[in-house]
Amino acid sequence: MSSTFAIDMNAVKAHIDAVQSKVEEWNTQQVQHAAFQAHIQHKQAMHPSTIALDVGGMMYKTSKATLLAVQDSYFHALLASEHWTPDDASRGAYFLDLHGPTFARVLDFLRTGHLSVDGLNRWEVRQLHASLEYLQLVDATLATTTTTGGSTWTWDVVEPCQSSTVHLSRDRKVLHIAAKPSVSSTRTDRSWFVRGSAPVISFRVQVLGMTTLTVGFCPVTCTTGIEAIKVGRFLTFTSSVVPQRLPSSQHKCNLCDVIGVHWGDDKVTFERNDSPVGTAFVSILSTTDHLVPFVSSSRFDTTTLYIID
Repeated sequence: MSSTFAIDMNAVKAHIDAVQSKVEEWNTQQVQHAAFQAHIQHKQAMHPSTIALDVGGMMYKTSKATLLAVQDSYFHALLASEHWTPDDASRGAYFLDLHGPTFARVLDFLRTGHLSVDGLNRWEVRQLHASLEYLQLVDATLATTTTTGGSTWTWDVVEPCQSSTVHLSRDRKVLHIAAKPSVSSTRTDRSWFVRGSAPVISFRVQVLGMTTLTVGFCPVTCTTGIEAIKVGRFLTFTSSVVPQRLPSSQHKCNLCDVIGVHWGDDKVTFERNDSPVGTAFVSILSTTDHLVPFVSSSRFDTTTLYIID
């Protein structure tokens, strides 16, 4: 009995020692993190309150506070670096090899939390998106940006396993899918699926980024992409920048194109920029089924969609 008790006490002591070791390790990490943050703040404080930027040959001036508006962005890292010094000593300007004309949109987003693409052509939208990615601001635009419009539905993520790759704007009208390397060969892991939050008879989405995209209607009861493809009605669109000959079941789509889908008269019709591109009959679906929008694509592709209505 005493031997068993001694063994149990030794096990308890070993467990307590392990916990204390973890606590000490955590305390050390906290001290190191606090010191690192203090170092960053010290380095950032050394920069003047007004920063000059040479962006692709165009000069911009803005406040340091504006550049630091988004935590963990490219600017946070550079303003804390001892090696980031003005490239043009005469003007005290830091050089960024980005698209100059659309950089004003980046600064406006940092000031207001609203990102506007109004008036930009497709090529300019691509340049703006590339700048946001380079500056590590893509996630921030989704987290803070709200949109306007009278749509009666929003995006609804119904597969919890997708939470690491699917990102929604605050009002759930902008959907961004971050490309994710494959870690499994199963069909489920190779694709993602997001549906609409409410039944509608028509909807329109604008494509702000995609490679291949399946879009259409599925019953509100669908909770996976496999179900939606099996019983839904859809078309598949492929980016026009993909250099390949498409099968007859796929259609070309450009950046900033608007895809419209309408359900009526026992059929689903599809439009791209108000021009008809295809029809899918819904005869096997009950007319009493409540249909919701759905989109799906490969997990290897980056996709961004905006609900118009």
